Amino acid sequence: MDLRVGKNKRIRDICEATGISRQHYGRIESGVCLGRISFRIMGLIAKALSTSLDTIFEKEMEYLSSVGNIDDLSNY
Repeated sequence: MDLRVGKNKRIRDICEATGISRQHYGRIESGVCLGRISFRIMGLIAKALSTSLDTIFEKEMEYLSSVGNIDDLSNY
């Protein structure tokens, strides 16, 4: 979310650029998406945010660390 907000993008902007539903994107961004996020979806999000996949991955690792879940990478 910080990355999206920092780039002045709304959830609607990302959804329109990627074709991801608002509900699904909301689950991804809030961290409650229970399944794996495909490389394709991550790539679409990175492109919509004009950033790299590395940045997306770094933000995900920061999030996992902040919630104490950094050791559980089984979904990756």
